[in-house]
Formats: sequence, structure tokens, C-alpha cells
Amino acid sequence: MENKARFGWKRKRPTQVDNHVAELFRSQDNGESELDRDVNESEIDWLHVTRKSKRNYLESREAKSNRLRAEGNILAENERYWEAISKWNQALELTPNCCYLYELKSQAFIQLGEVFPAVQAAEIATQLNHTWSEGFQTLGRGQIGLGEVDMALKSFQIAIHLDPSNSELWNEDLAWARSLQSQAKLFNQKSKGIRYNVNPKIKCCSEFLN
Repeated sequence: MENKARFGWKRKRPTQVDNHVAELFRSQDNGESELDRDVNESEIDWLHVTRKSKRNYLESREAKSNRLRAEGNILAENERYWEAISKWNQALELTPNCCYLYELKSQAFIQLGEVFPAVQAAEIATQLNHTWSEGFQTLGRGQIGLGEVDMALKSFQIAIHLDPSNSELWNEDLAWARSLQSQAKLFNQKSKGIRYNVNPKIKCCSEFLN
């Protein structure tokens, strides 16, 4: 079954403009600068200003991370996966605990056939957010790429437990894993009746020795 990439981002946080900044812009439009105002420093709440500056700094980091994530999404949709991963890595430097960025990286690694880093990235995503079904869904897909069908089946079951209405999980991922698991069991059953001999002078199949 072909792995479907989900590079779009559904949740968008509205941009919030700080009241102080908005007032500053309005004053500048009126030809007035804050530097021209006669301000008594004793009347300034410097603790409040420091907290506000810190909040604006954190919000700017998040906004930049969101921009880099969106740029990576566009690159991934155009199958430029390595460039997308580079953008998401830059975003992770700003927001290192963002599970969604790790999940996106895992999707891209799967498309590139890089199953080991795909599983590693998905595992981090599920550790950061253990109630997000898509993280476990992507983890399961990576585990199948490693040949770990039983582990993948468990990941898909967790994903379904978290999002039982997801038809894709039921009809594609879980069905896919169960089919591979059945094929593996059938192969193992057939191979049990055959013993192989490493001596090239002797026929390798034990049934010829009976």
C-alpha cells in the first residue's frame, strides 16, 4: 500500500498584535514618536515591560518556526524532501518540543526510504505528545518499513484507540499491517517443514533425505 503523505497543517494560530505595539504604530501615523513624549521613568513599570518583551520574543520565535514549517510543507508537497527536512530542522531550533515538526520529518524520511531516521523522528513525536493519533500512525508506517510488523500493528492500534473514527487507520493502515502479519505467519509455517543444509554436496531440502 502506498504511504500517503500528510504535509498540510490544519491548525493555525491567529496573529495577535500587542496593544502597546498597536498604540505605537498609531502614534507614529499621527507624526508623534514615543521618544518625543515627556515620560517620567519613575512612572514606568519596568517589571511589566520586561515580561511583555519576553512574551513578544517568545511569540516571534514561534511565528518564525511556523513560517519555516510552512515553507517545509510546500517543499515536501513538491517532493523536495531533503530541503523540507532542512526547514523543519531550523524550525526545531526555535521550538524544540514541537511534536508536529518531528512527525513531518518522519513522513519525509519515509518517502525517501530512510526508515531508521523516520522511526526515530516518529518516536520523538509520540513521546512529546502521547495522545496524538497521527504520531502513532506515522510511527507504524515507519516500523513497517523496518519489517517490524508486530510493532507497527501495536502503533496502529494505539492510534485507533486515540482516534476511533479515523477510517484511514481502520481500512488502510490496520488492514495493511494485519495482511503482512498473516503473510509472515504463513511463510513461517511453510518454512518449518524444510531444513536447509549448508553442505553443497548434499541436497539442501530435508524432504529428499526421508
